[in-house]
Amino acid sequence: MFYLIKKIMKKNILLKQSFIYLSSNILNASIPFVLLPVFSYYLSTEEYGKIAIFQILLSGLNAIIGLNTTGAASRKFFDTKDNKILIQYNNSSFIILFLSSIVIFILFYLFSDSFISFFNIPKEWLVFAIFSSTLDYILRFKLTQLQIRNKAFQYGAIQVSNSFLSFTISIFLIVFLNFGAEGRIYGILITSFVTAILCFISLYKNNLLSTKESSLFYIKDNLYFGIPLAPHILGVFLLSSIDRFIINKEYGLSEAGIYMMAVQVSLAIILVFDALNKTFMPYLFQQLTNVNMNTEIKNKIIIYSYIFFIFCIISGLLASIISPYIISFIAGSKYLKAQEIVFWLCIGQSFQGLYLVVTNYITYVKKTYLLSLITIISGCINIILIFILIRKYELIGVSYAFCISMFIRFILTWAVSNWVYPMPWNILKLTYFNNKHKKRI
Repeated sequence: MFYLIKKIMKKNILLKQSFIYLSSNILNASIPFVLLPVFSYYLSTEEYGKIAIFQILLSGLNAIIGLNTTGAASRKFFDTKDNKILIQYNNSSFIILFLSSIVIFILFYLFSDSFISFFNIPKEWLVFAIFSSTLDYILRFKLTQLQIRNKAFQYGAIQVSNSFLSFTISIFLIVFLNFGAEGRIYGILITSFVTAILCFISLYKNNLLSTKESSLFYIKDNLYFGIPLAPHILGVFLLSSIDRFIINKEYGLSEAGIYMMAVQVSLAIILVFDALNKTFMPYLFQQLTNVNMNTEIKNKIIIYSYIFFIFCIISGLLASIISPYIISFIAGSKYLKAQEIVFWLCIGQSFQGLYLVVTNYITYVKKTYLLSLITIISGCINIILIFILIRKYELIGVSYAFCISMFIRFILTWAVSNWVYPMPWNILKLTYFNNKHKKRI
């Protein structure tokens, strides 16, 4: 059996890459998953709620700091193989990182009281979030460069090592030194610092960054790709994170912590979808840049896409059934409400998987402003639905809103992707199937 799997892997590069990404994502996901029982035992639901708010703030800053230029740099890789140009382009990304970090720090300093009141977390945590986000950019940049070069094993090794270090430091600070919620925050910050230094050295040694090459020329092109994505990231925030802020304001940190537990469990299937997309995206971009692109290749891409669709739907249904039992096992009675919420969150996450399949076409043609428009619309719908449903159904109403909004985003993205880059999505008319049928006859 093992020999057969190995033989299949050798013949199918896509399958091999997917297996490596999936394995690393499972390992990566299992590490924070192990933390959940620790959080539920050593921390109150209110403390866990504070950590949830910090992590949401961090994800929001990750979208702003650096202005999404990791995506611009990866897209440039498929435009040119001139290493000098790629170095200059990468350098310009880091200049944008530096400048955007300074701007964000100044804004937080000027309006710190307002931010503290809104987020309901200590002032120093705001500063930690800015530093951690700046450092995390370097890790994300390194991982993206590995992904586009199909270096899945190195990608997985760095990703898992980063999570393991964060896990180890957090456990030590929370369990052995009784740091409470701050132990997790310090764990994230220290890990970001160590990983960023190692990744920066690696980028420099691998000739992906250089102090000798001029960088200013490509700043405009970087921003042309990245800035239109800023509203998109805001929309993602409105879709995936604003719910915990609303819950925090309406019901307090304790309820936000319970909801976050359900979200954390539901995110497990996203890691699987993400692993498959990390393999599919470079393959898709390579095919789309192929001057010999023909109908047969397009049909093959669509077949892969529909297989991805089916996998996402089945995975979402299975996860929605299993997840309540997982929460009961790892979190205990304090998080009983989370068992009711997680079902609809898992269904919503399956729509996120479907979205990943179709969004790559919009990214490829560099019409990222359309992604922004779609996500902002979906995010606004999510907020409206939350305020309507939370009053009648409480926390489970928030999960209803998430599920409906994710479905709307997927449908809109699919329609727009076919508009900017038409593909033969009508499965009944695929010549791939017709040719197969003719051969059998």
